[in-house]
Amino acid sequence: MWQSYAIGSLLAGALESAVDKAGIVRDGGVDSYVASLYRAFFFLVAVTVVGLSGILGDLTFFVHWSYLGIGAIGALGAILFTYLLRTVEITVIGAATYLAPFLFLILDTKVLGVALTQLQMLGIVLLVCGGLAFSLDGKTHHFRRELGWKVWGAILFIFILATAIEAYLFKYLHATYDVNAVSYYVYSTIPGVIILLFVVIWKRRIAQLVTPIALSYLPYAILGKTFDAFNSVLYVTALGMAALSQVSAFNALMPLVIVLVALLAQGLFGIRLKERLDHKRAVWKFGAAVVLVVGGLLVG
Repeated sequence: MWQSYAIGSLLAGALESAVDKAGIVRDGGVDSYVASLYRAFFFLVAVTVVGLSGILGDLTFFVHWSYLGIGAIGALGAILFTYLLRTVEITVIGAATYLAPFLFLILDTKVLGVALTQLQMLGIVLLVCGGLAFSLDGKTHHFRRELGWKVWGAILFIFILATAIEAYLFKYLHATYDVNAVSYYVYSTIPGVIILLFVVIWKRRIAQLVTPIALSYLPYAILGKTFDAFNSVLYVTALGMAALSQVSAFNALMPLVIVLVALLAQGLFGIRLKERLDHKRAVWKFGAAVVLVVGGLLVG
């Protein structure tokens, strides 16, 4: 059952990444803090609508002191994700999801003393090789110049630290207080939106919220965060039914899904994503994604 939610989360997450990237590429002049605030706000709106509709669980009032910390992490993550959208291709961002099952497996083996099978060890090797392949340009086979320490720092924060804290906190609240996914996201997102609003005011960007370029960015923020709402709610719903390592390993399919979405978006629909997907690079990325998928499934 949880696999159905995980598959839905994968598809929604890939579409979210494509829309978010298209919005930043099309309206490259939109301020990063403004874009981050709009995306966080419309995620809150979208997940609230999902909760009120009851299609993925009823929205019930519940607040917890930890939501302040989650809000701060979410606000910083939103700003860093905007930076990644401007800096690297979404296929590279998607490949970063391989880091989560890799880290969780290390924690399981080193901290909890879980023994590794030969297939799991092979999976680790494939994850490392696939991640390394995405770090290389598929045409020149040189390391991508844009993958500096800032990019890796943002990737590690978003896909490792924030993901782990968010996942384990939800599992705790779900087990202890029976909090469902939509209620968790609605009330934990509110502090993050408020923090981002204060950042925009502090940075004196408030007037840029209503500039023509910011307003033209709104449809992308609304559509992208609608996908994100379904992605997030489906993901943590799956977490409520299965172990984190299971769901995380299943998410190793994300790089392949994002590569396919990027190919369709640029090749068939002509949507600008600034993805380098000439024949040689496309084949390289597809092959690297397949390696990650196989590695992730073996680890899981």
